[in-house]
Amino acid sequence: MFTDTPTRPNPYRGFLPRKAIGGASAILGVSWLWSVLTPTIRQLFTREQQTTDYLFFWIIVPLMAIPGALAVAFGIELFRKKSTTALKWVVGLSAAFGTLWIDTRLSLLFADSVPEKIQSSLFMLLGTVVALPAYLIVVRALFPIIEAERPRVVDLIGKGVLALVAWQLWFLMNALFERYAPIQAGYTHVREEPWGILGFLLPIIVAYGFYRLAFSFLQRLKEGTRLASSGNALSK
Repeated sequence: MFTDTPTRPNPYRGFLPRKAIGGASAILGVSWLWSVLTPTIRQLFTREQQTTDYLFFWIIVPLMAIPGALAVAFGIELFRKKSTTALKWVVGLSAAFGTLWIDTRLSLLFADSVPEKIQSSLFMLLGTVVALPAYLIVVRALFPIIEAERPRVVDLIGKGVLALVAWQLWFLMNALFERYAPIQAGYTHVREEPWGILGFLLPIIVAYGFYRLAFSFLQRLKEGTRLASSGNALSK
């Protein structure tokens, strides 16, 4: 007589993909740190420094190095163990690097056709629009390698993502007003009214309005899917 033996979870499931992703993230982070820190350190020892150079080294450079440090830390964590937090950070940082790459490439491709003041804000927003769906798809696809249940898409989008997009909208609208709003006669930066006050208020209103509407819509989606899941569970 045959008896069913319970199947034990395979401790090596997703072992190699997890190690590869974590290792790749750590290598990418080290490359980022090298590209950020090496030129600055070299300049500190090869030419005379001014006060602004030291301020740049101690304030701006550490901020620029943060993504690389995070990629190394969470890459090592994912390499060592199964961690949903590390996986989301690793994929999210890769999406951020991809956004910067898109911004750089589009700035080169459209250097002559898009005003310089608008390029960074516009192409960064476009890069985010491309990278965000890619992040959601990749994260959900990779969750099984750490033996975790795939989360709902709405659960992967938090306030931080909405705030980032809202900030980029504000940045773009501010750049548009700075580039196209008419200048008062006799001045180089003072805008004609009402363009001056509109250039200050409209970017804030649009960015905050987007954030509130998107957050409210996201909350309704989460509540709707939660109720649907509860209804399906009760009907079984």
